[in-house]
Formats: sequence, structure tokens, C-alpha cells
Amino acid sequence: MGSLAAGPIADFTLNDFNTYHIDVSLVTEHAQCSFPTSVVICNQTSGTRTILHMNRNLPDVCADDFSKLDLSQFKWIHFEGRNADEQVKMIEQVRSYNSTQEEKNRITVSVEIEKTRSSLYQLFPLGDVVFVSKDVAVHFGFQSASSAVTGFYNRVKNGAVLICAWAEMGADAMCPDGTEGRYRKRSHLAARLRERNAAFTAMTRSFSEKQSWRCRRSQRKRC
Repeated sequence: MGSLAAGPIADFTLNDFNTYHIDVSLVTEHAQCSFPTSVVICNQTSGTRTILHMNRNLPDVCADDFSKLDLSQFKWIHFEGRNADEQVKMIEQVRSYNSTQEEKNRITVSVEIEKTRSSLYQLFPLGDVVFVSKDVAVHFGFQSASSAVTGFYNRVKNGAVLICAWAEMGADAMCPDGTEGRYRKRSHLAARLRERNAAFTAMTRSFSEKQSWRCRRSQRKRC
């Protein structure tokens, strides 16, 4: 789901999504709002970046929007930590739905905590899979992905998987049985990259899509 303003820039965005066959049927349009724009200024020498945001009046998806979904059509729902108070209500809707379903039909919930905003930390205990960023880990004093998943694990619910990505160093995961998985395979491009905008988002999306695909394949086998 997402929010979209009206106007020519929104039309361009929708046309681009359609070109790549991206489903936008769940997007909510806000005609009275401006299309948000971000400009990324990259330093090719140091790899640092400055992001300038403008037009901030477009609201995030709210619990009322979410309540219009037919949850029976989903096996995995991912929440990027943004308006956390509303997202708590959305996750409660999923939990209520799951309570009426057999285990094989329940929806997996993943949450993404990327920004160092205290309001987002209430999402830690709400995900079956929890992604936490290097920025958040460093903010709490952790110096590696391994120490982060160990230190944060008491914040997640029983049975959850906690994953912390650490840029080109890979990622660590803590599993429900207390075992830790390390993924240290570095990208072949890592040495040449000078800008990693959206790298954390790309990691969470690829993981979620892969696991969701496995869920669908497992469901077909059971049938």
C-alpha cells in the first residue's frame, strides 16, 4: 500500500510503475497534497550523501486505509517503520485475522526499523521477522551486526527472527532457538560502490520476497 498525490508527476510515476508491471491497485490518492520529492547529492570521493526532501504534506497509509484490505489475499505483509502508531493498529488487525485462521493460512508480519526515531522502537515486539538497520544499531552503541542481534533480541517477541544488515559486511540473524546465522558474502561490487542509497530497503525487500515465494511454493505443495 502507499499514498500518492495527484498531478503530472504522479501520472509519470504511475506510468513508470505500469511499465514494470508493478501493482498499484492499493495506492490511495490524495488530490489536495503535493508530490513528495527527494534530491540526493552524492560525494563521489567519500561516498557520503546529503538528501534534501520537499513537499512533506502527503500522509502515510493509516489504519483506516489498511482495514479495507482483504487479508485472505496475503501470506506476508511487510511494514516499513514510518507512522508507527498507525502501524501498530494495522498489525493488530493482522493478529486478529490470524487468530481466526489455521496456521497454514496465517500471515507473516515483518517490520523494518531503519531510522533512529524512538516512536519506531515499539515495532520491535510486533514482527515475526524484524529488520534493524546499522544506523539504529550504532545509535544504541553496537559495533557489529552480531552484537546488535544479540543485544536487541530481548526486544522481539518469542519465536521471532531478528536480522541486522551491516552494509558491505553482510548481515547477521538471530533465530528463535537462539542460534545465530551469519551472512558474510560480500558483494562483488562493494569495492567500487560510492553510494548505497536504499541499500537497506533493497535488502529487506529481497528477503521478504524470497521468503514469501517459499511460503507460496510450500502452500502449493501441501495442496
